Amino acid sequence: MKLKLKEVKARAKEVEGNFSDVDDLLAASEYEAGRFGVIPVMHRFQREELKLDLSEEKLMCHETGNIVTPEEFLVYQPSVSMLDMLYNVCQKSGKTVEPNVVRDYDIYEQLTVCEAFKKKLKPMPGAKEYVAWAANWKQAKPGRCFVAVSSSQLRRIDITLKAIGVFYAFDAIVSAQTTGFEGEAKPGGYRPWIPPDSNLYHCVNDYDGEPKPKPNGRVYSLACQVTGTDPRKCLAIEDSPGGIQSTVNADIGLRIGCTASVPQAKREERREQLYDRGAHWVVDDIRDIPPLFE
Repeated sequence: MKLKLKEVKARAKEVEGNFSDVDDLLAASEYEAGRFGVIPVMHRFQREELKLDLSEEKLMCHETGNIVTPEEFLVYQPSVSMLDMLYNVCQKSGKTVEPNVVRDYDIYEQLTVCEAFKKKLKPMPGAKEYVAWAANWKQAKPGRCFVAVSSSQLRRIDITLKAIGVFYAFDAIVSAQTTGFEGEAKPGGYRPWIPPDSNLYHCVNDYDGEPKPKPNGRVYSLACQVTGTDPRKCLAIEDSPGGIQSTVNADIGLRIGCTASVPQAKREERREQLYDRGAHWVVDDIRDIPPLFE
């Protein structure tokens, strides 16, 4: 639902809550998560539990419908959770693995990714400049807030924002998942992560009893709830069609898509997908957003 530039700027003037996705919008994280977490853990699971080589196993990308192998995850970056992938290969291999064992591999992937992020994660182009602008924007008028809104676990979001040097700017961190885990990547070696500040960290699981990842709109509704902002006076920035759909489901007033994480040759296709899902405006660089507020 593309709006005219004049109307986008008019809505921007009314914004009180600036809500930003994290993965592949602020941090170049999905590729790194696949490289250091998803693919190695998938191979380990296949080798240790299924005793099969399923490197060519086909998985469906929930968001695009593409049929991909685990390695192609690095290219397509499908919205498929680690648990979905593990249960999928179990089902198609005809083998049964105890749920607690599958869960251990899922948590192992989470822990592996978090450790890799601490050492290797980089910000997306323009992310630091945009966050600096957002920090100044919120300070210019009482009642404004800047919030990180993600489908990742809270601990991963926390590590991501700190690794790329933008944690300082956020008034709240809201996850559609659980708090996540810390400890050693082995059965019995991990424990739930306890956020250090209950006023800053919030996850859907604590409020509703179970995760509700995007495109479910609950994570954005929770962001409005904990900050006391009217969704119609909020801006949400997303890089994926599913993310934009979640903003529509939460009735967010200004919805902007960003194609910076998509290869140049596929940007027009992604732009159309974002508009089809309900984006009001789409930019190729997150640094193109501040001028909309001028």
